[in-house]
Amino acid sequence: MSRTILRHAAWSAPLLVGLVSTITALDAAEPPGPAAARKATCRFAAKPPVLDGNLDDDAWKHAEVIPTFPSFWNGRPSDDSTQAMLVWDDDALYFAATMKDKELRAFGTKRNDALWNGDVFELFFKPSEEGPAYYEYQANPRSVILELAWPRRNDNFRRIAAEPPTGMTAVAKVDGTLDHPGDIDVGWRVEGKIPWSAFKLTGGKPKPAATLTGAPSTPSP
Repeated sequence: MSRTILRHAAWSAPLLVGLVSTITALDAAEPPGPAAARKATCRFAAKPPVLDGNLDDDAWKHAEVIPTFPSFWNGRPSDDSTQAMLVWDDDALYFAATMKDKELRAFGTKRNDALWNGDVFELFFKPSEEGPAYYEYQANPRSVILELAWPRRNDNFRRIAAEPPTGMTAVAKVDGTLDHPGDIDVGWRVEGKIPWSAFKLTGGKPKPAATLTGAPSTPSP
């Protein structure tokens, strides 16, 4: 079973400038533990990916791969078991990931269930170092999503989870048998879309040359 976290700090641009525009993410501080990716480039997509879980679109062929995902909870350094990518266009931020996993499990069947109790891909974004608001997004092998706009840490989970959908979508595909213990699976992959309007709590789409700061990768309650 796996839990993959993509955390972003100092997410900077120029945005909306053209096909070579990128978003670069940097962690503000190096936490203890095994080495992890501290910088990621999110390239502009001339054509958005088709969300089908295949990851064969031109957008992903030209995306920069984020390869370093250690297991902080057990101190295990990163290997080649997880790779992720980010691209963006005028409408949304897109994500994709491939994860090797010999035991595929999924928890939750509806939006904002406790997906983190099974295999899950997580993203955290915090647009301002000064402000407390941040965003948490998850997708599991059943293509079930979690989308939370946190006004601050330790806020009321039930209230936030009951907010209307923001438009996030995700499609996952498994290579193996889901929730079938005893056999050996290969892994799963996921791709998804987070519309810029989902970031309305902090002003929506980042402005050109904006600098955004990232959120801690703490699980939901």
